[in-house]
Amino acid sequence: MGPALEGIVVLDLSRRPSGAWCTRLLADFGADVILAEPPAGHPLRHTGPFGSDGTSVPAAYMLANKQSVVLSSSDDRNGLLRRAHVLVDDARPGDALDYAQATRINPNLIVCSLTPYGQDGARASLPGNDLTVNALSGWASVNGLADREPLKSSGYQASYQAGTMAYGAIVCALIEQHVNQTRGQHIDIAELEVMCATFAPALLRSQLQGEVQKRRSQIDITSGPVPVRDGHFSLPLTRPHFWRLAMELLDLPELAHDEMLQKTWYRLLHKDQFVDRVQEAMRDWTRQELFDRLSELRVIAGPVLTIAELGDNPQLRARSFFTKPEHPDPHGIAYPGAPARFSASPWRLRRGLPPLSEHQAANILEAPPPPQDKRAVSSSSQHGPLAGYRGIVLTQAWAGTFATELLAFMGAEVIQLETHTRLDSWRGTPESPMPAALNGRETAQHPWNCNPNFNSVNLNKQSITLDLSHPEGVDIFKQLIPHADFVAE
Repeated sequence: MGPALEGIVVLDLSRRPSGAWCTRLLADFGADVILAEPPAGHPLRHTGPFGSDGTSVPAAYMLANKQSVVLSSSDDRNGLLRRAHVLVDDARPGDALDYAQATRINPNLIVCSLTPYGQDGARASLPGNDLTVNALSGWASVNGLADREPLKSSGYQASYQAGTMAYGAIVCALIEQHVNQTRGQHIDIAELEVMCATFAPALLRSQLQGEVQKRRSQIDITSGPVPVRDGHFSLPLTRPHFWRLAMELLDLPELAHDEMLQKTWYRLLHKDQFVDRVQEAMRDWTRQELFDRLSELRVIAGPVLTIAELGDNPQLRARSFFTKPEHPDPHGIAYPGAPARFSASPWRLRRGLPPLSEHQAANILEAPPPPQDKRAVSSSSQHGPLAGYRGIVLTQAWAGTFATELLAFMGAEVIQLETHTRLDSWRGTPESPMPAALNGRETAQHPWNCNPNFNSVNLNKQSITLDLSHPEGVDIFKQLIPHADFVAE
């Protein structure tokens, strides 16, 4: 089987990191991405930092796996539009190619617009970047220390998140188009809204608990990595047994068996009872010693690696994560590898940073066009592009629950499988306090159903409980699987 998006042609009109990253992902999973650059090259080519040979590092990363053309006329652009399945543009409304105009040229075209603030609203025409959307989304307000300035997230995190969301939305639109024979459609991605979506736990906490999340007054074991003998180490003790096992390992038995300190919410209110003692005990360990021993106990923890250590990390090396392009690359760069590995359809890094205008548009237009679906078309589903798909998910906490929530937002039926014997840590515990805004409300009966963290990443889902440690529970689970299109855990 070939790559998942093999045969899909993408016209990349991006000029900003979010659009460039979206199309890089499409290319990595098999799409043929034609990067239409201005005569001076994509702006990322002129963005630092630069390598010793003058090559832009952001450009080398985000423009890899694409073909470069410089369009000499609107006829060239329109010709490429007729061949494309997808158009990605990140110019502001008014500067971008009009959606109606693009679909007059190619009615089946899926057009994705990535902008700081979306296609309408008071800020739609205003400039923006990672700094502005970090500030407006609330992320900067919680990043950093309380007695210092708010901070944006490092690098291009907002652009990477928006580009990844756009990639997923495009794939959903392609699935709907293939399955339901629909025409093309317009996808509007606002970087600000993407950042707000990933900030959802804090937004719900502010509404339900009546308090705004603030920057940390200091970094301690409850909020970030702390010093050990040879660097820093992160030990997020989110479950009672994590706390107990870690404290026993650190030779702090009285803390380990304190029933109140085993509760996360209690520890956050009573840091003076343990923080100094725990951090002092951790200073006697090296990162690797502590990580190895905690891993044996199945306690979630991790060392903070330097960039040099990351490049030589044994886990990444064992999985051959860093890879070089299949086509010889004059820069000799080893790239970060696949963000997702498919058992049947491979991720491929076919080429590195393309030379500016390595192809002429006329030459691409002379090649036989890719096949276009000629079947009769229907209207897009009003229930989302993934309507009709069903998933059984066993995810907990943040990453998996948020990923499957996005599938539910796209119309999939998502059934969350849980167990009474081991509550999702984001539900809290039966002893967790009820959010202040819900006290006295008739519908708010149990704190584990009212935790803003859990509720922020499990919208649009159904929930069932099964005990998979019991044979009957396993048998019921196996009976569910044939009725699902996907399983996530």
